[in-house]
Amino acid sequence: MARTKKQLKAKEPVTLRQKPLSKGGYSLYLDIYQNGNRRYEFLKLYLVPEVDEATKMQNQNTIKVANAIKAKRVIEIANGKAGVVKDAALGKMLLSDWLDEYKAGKAGNNNQKAIGRLKKHLAMYTNGKAVMMKGVDEAFCKGFISYLSNKAYAYYRGKGGKEIKGKKIGKQSASLYFNHLASSLNEAVRRKIIDSNPTKYLSKEDKKAIKAPQAQRGYLTIEEIRLLIDTEATNKQSKQAFLFAVFCGLRISDIRALKWGDLYKDGEQWKARVLMQKTQERLELPLSDEAIKWLPERGGKKADEEVFDSLPTSAAGLSFTIKTWAKKAGIEKDICFHVSRHTFATTLLTLGADLYTTSKLLGHTRIVTTQIYADIVGKKKADAVNVLGNAFAEDRKEGED
Repeated sequence: MARTKKQLKAKEPVTLRQKPLSKGGYSLYLDIYQNGNRRYEFLKLYLVPEVDEATKMQNQNTIKVANAIKAKRVIEIANGKAGVVKDAALGKMLLSDWLDEYKAGKAGNNNQKAIGRLKKHLAMYTNGKAVMMKGVDEAFCKGFISYLSNKAYAYYRGKGGKEIKGKKIGKQSASLYFNHLASSLNEAVRRKIIDSNPTKYLSKEDKKAIKAPQAQRGYLTIEEIRLLIDTEATNKQSKQAFLFAVFCGLRISDIRALKWGDLYKDGEQWKARVLMQKTQERLELPLSDEAIKWLPERGGKKADEEVFDSLPTSAAGLSFTIKTWAKKAGIEKDICFHVSRHTFATTLLTLGADLYTTSKLLGHTRIVTTQIYADIVGKKKADAVNVLGNAFAEDRKEGED
């Protein structure tokens, strides 16, 4: 007797998902996959902590509403395949709604905060007027550059949560916000929400007003690394994490996310499986014996437990610990955790590693980003040669006298 073929269930193009909120509860959103592209739609519906029957009933009703919206989107996609819904409708999406989606898909708290501030500045630039994606053209982008360079101010929370106007933003912040806008528009092109990114047609002269000066990449010398190794820190894991990063190049966000199960041995070589929090790129990172040396003791910790589980929880707390430790070691440079990554890159290139390999180890998506470190190394070499030349020039001068 012939075996009946098992009917495969078609995967739905829309999934209802929940995003945890910092103050408890969840935000509901739709994960929509269509024509090889993924996008997110935040529903502005929220689940609250269920403390009694009333909140439990409230959440059940919220889920029903969310599922009704989900069903509607599934029908729209099905009709779209039949030609009922046109792609041109995507251009009518509001810029503010698109930025909410884009923000949700970005990893890293700092990125999400910057996109949130970008959204606020765009609202001020447009005087609160809703702008559709198809309305974001070259003129809009030029006007936003003018706003950022002349009218944009920083805001901060005062007592009682009141928002207070601060100083005018600098070129570094202006450049950051504009770059996030440009990146969001690139993503919108990939999702077929708009046809092209208008920021690509702006000239260097157009962008000149917000061009930020090239950031200085601080790094440690081998002698300074040795000083840190010989000096105790007030928080032991802060020292371990920093030196681990010096020898493997991981960002602090990736180190905080690292689990014991991410570490494995491939023959004689230790490696780490890393999903980079900033870029969402997957990286199989070889670890040197020196990097392994700075891992905390595992003890009986399970695979899904964090490797560095005793770091200061706040960025400010970690930064204070690192700066205090460096000062105690006699290092006068302004040190932050990210200096460990810069040190890894410059040390590799100084010792002869090629640019491509260094780029891959850092998880850079563009080799031009790694080129910055190569320029630093080139300047170091030029300075060393000049020091040598100057020393002999002084000898010649003394002989002439």
